[in-house]
Amino acid sequence: MRFDRVIDGNLDQASSFFSEPVPTEAGAELWLDMSKVMSINSTGIRRWMEWTQNLPSTLKVFLSHCSMNFVVQAYLIDGFFPKNCRVESVNSFFFCDIDSEEKAVLLKRNQDYFYAEDTGTEGPEIRLPSIQCAQCSQIMEPDFIEARAFAFLKK
Repeated sequence: MRFDRVIDGNLDQASSFFSEPVPTEAGAELWLDMSKVMSINSTGIRRWMEWTQNLPSTLKVFLSHCSMNFVVQAYLIDGFFPKNCRVESVNSFFFCDIDSEEKAVLLKRNQDYFYAEDTGTEGPEIRLPSIQCAQCSQIMEPDFIEARAFAFLKK
């Protein structure tokens, strides 16, 4: 059974998200839309870690529209995403260094990045799209460090 939630606001000491009930049914999936998360502070990180550690092991968690700031926490903090969690999409930016244009791009699982389980290979894969600058037609560069942004694929 699928349960959908939108997390709204900041993940911090005042966030009500962490006190909401979690599905406990066998085979349950919790889909979290992170598009309205404004920020996460150190207290929010601690509360997120506590929340994920207390999830039922049978619950599958799927995160969509995560900010780059949010997913980079997996690079900084071991265990930020539990084994039963998958990031379905990440909001990113690409930058043109010729004319300083920036473009928001939603990167998607099984299109732009792949967990090893998705490809049947030994490791994850990253296949970033080629984004063309609207001003000068040059290929834009990702405005993030791949190893940090996609650390969640290896954890």
